[in-house]
Amino acid sequence: MNKNIIGGMLKRFKIIADKYRDRRKRCRSDSLS
Repeated sequence: MNKNIIGGMLKRFKIIADKYRDRRKRCRSDSLS
């Protein structure tokens, strides 16, 4: 049970981190062009 909760939190954090990184990359490429 505890492992499941931690795993779910890690998965959600990874998804949020990926989205944030993608948005930052897009912003940087927009400011460059």
